[in-house]
Amino acid sequence: MRVAFGVTAWAQGAASGHLDGIGIYTQKLWQALQQPSTPFDFQPLQFRTAQPAPTGTPQPLTLPYRYAQGLLPAVLSSLPFWGNRRLCRAFDLVHATDHHIPRLRGLPLIATVMDTIPITHPHWAFAKHARLKAQLFRKVLHWADHIITISAHSRADLITHADIAPERITVIPLGVEAQEFAPLPTRQREHILSRYHLQPGYFLFVGTLQPRKNLERLLAAHARLDQAARRRHPLIIVGQPGWCMRAFIDTLKQAARHEPVRWLEYVPRADLMVLYQGAQALVHPSLYEGFGLTILEGFASGIPVITANTTALPEVAGDAACLVDPYDVDAIAQAMQQIIDDPALRAHLIQAGQNRVGQFSWAACAQQTLHVYQRFAV
Repeated sequence: MRVAFGVTAWAQGAASGHLDGIGIYTQKLWQALQQPSTPFDFQPLQFRTAQPAPTGTPQPLTLPYRYAQGLLPAVLSSLPFWGNRRLCRAFDLVHATDHHIPRLRGLPLIATVMDTIPITHPHWAFAKHARLKAQLFRKVLHWADHIITISAHSRADLITHADIAPERITVIPLGVEAQEFAPLPTRQREHILSRYHLQPGYFLFVGTLQPRKNLERLLAAHARLDQAARRRHPLIIVGQPGWCMRAFIDTLKQAARHEPVRWLEYVPRADLMVLYQGAQALVHPSLYEGFGLTILEGFASGIPVITANTTALPEVAGDAACLVDPYDVDAIAQAMQQIIDDPALRAHLIQAGQNRVGQFSWAACAQQTLHVYQRFAV
C-alpha cells in the first residue's frame, strides 16, 4: 500500500530551525513508521514551499502550489484539489499530518487534527477574518475519511464543535523518546548551561509564545515569589514569538531589566534537552492544549511539572504533575513555592513523572497509526 505522508509543516519548521508540536509529531511519526516489516510504502508529500524536504526523508512529491491556493477553489467549487488524478495514480492513501488537508476524490484521506482551537477559540489561531477561517476549518475537517486526534479531550471537541461522527475519530496519543532526554555527564551539562549564563534551579517554560500559553499570568506568578526565591530560581522562557504577542514581549523585556527573568528566543534542540534537565521545574500553565507534549518532555527530563487543570493537560499528566487553575496567579505562584520548599514533593513528582512517561512512545503512536491505515487498505 502506497501512502502519501504530509510533510509541509515539518519542512517549514526544519528550515526555520524551530519545530513546533505539529512538526515534532510529523518528524517522529515518520521515523517510527520506517519499519522493515511494514506492508506500507511511504513517500513524503508537500505543498509548494521554499523549503527543501526535511532531512531524513526521500525527495517528496510536491504539489505545485501552496495549500491556501488550493483551498479556496475547492471550497467554492466542491472540486478536488489540483493534482488529484496524479495523487490517485501514485498513492493508495493520503495522510495529512499537519492540518494541510486537501479535498480529494477517489483516494482515502486520513487527517491528523491536534485540536479545535481554530473553531472554539479562533482569536487564538487567526489574526484576521477569524470567524470566516473557523468556518473554513470546520468544512475542511469533513473532507477527511477518518480523523486521528491526540487526546480524548480533542475528540470530544471535534464531536461537539465540528459535528464529526464519533466513529470517524481515533485517539492516538503522542509519544516521547526517553533516550533523547538521558542525562549528560555533569561537566558537559554545565558547559552547555554556561553558554546561556545559567545555573541549575530555574523555573522553565518551553513553547511558542502565543496568547493561549498564559505567559502573562506565569510572569505575574513568578513576581509574587519573594525576592530571594526569585533570585535563586529565575524564570527562563524558551520559545519563538508567535502572532499577537508584541505587547507581552515588550513587557517581558521590561521585566528582564530589573527582575530575574530571561527570554531565550531560540535554543537548538540538543541544548534544550540540557535546559530541561537543569530546571527546578517545568511550568506550563496553558489555557488550552490538545495534548501537551512539553509535559512529557519534562517528565522524561526528570524534573517536576506544574501545569493547568484544564483541557487535555490532566489527561496527559495523570497524577504525575502539580495541577493548578491557570487563571489563578496565586495558585501558580503557590505551586512554584511548594516545589522550592518541599524536597519530598519534588522527589515524588519526579518519580511519578518518570513512571508516567513510560506509557507514551512514538513506537506505540506509529503502531496505532498503522492500524488506522489498515482499515483503508485495498
